[in-house]
Amino acid sequence: MHDELLEALKRYRRYLNLTELPEVDETEPLIRSLRSNKSIGARRINQVFKELFAAAAVKLEAQNPEEAEHLRKGSPHWLRHSSITYQGYSGVSKKHQQDNAGHAHAATTEIYDHSEEQLRHDLLEPKL
Repeated sequence: MHDELLEALKRYRRYLNLTELPEVDETEPLIRSLRSNKSIGARRINQVFKELFAAAAVKLEAQNPEEAEHLRKGSPHWLRHSSITYQGYSGVSKKHQQDNAGHAHAATTEIYDHSEEQLRHDLLEPKL
């Protein structure tokens, strides 16, 4: 996924007639406001994600109303939690998960380790 995000950033910057990647001393905001060349703030980022989750929930509603309702509660912080959890499922080392999350203490990252729960679930799941 990292490569896909990087490619999206490059397309966005080309659209703005900027270099594909930011320069070391660049002062250009990573994501511009639609109304100005200023950076968007945390509140706007949260609003954008809420709008995306709501739109996804509408599309999912007919097939899975429970999951749609779950999506409506989504937030950028929720994605952060999910990212750390799925890194663990994917075999990313605990140290790398901690570094990626920016946690000062390993105990904080351990909160997201559901590997034992997943293993127990997988072992109990009937094989068809």
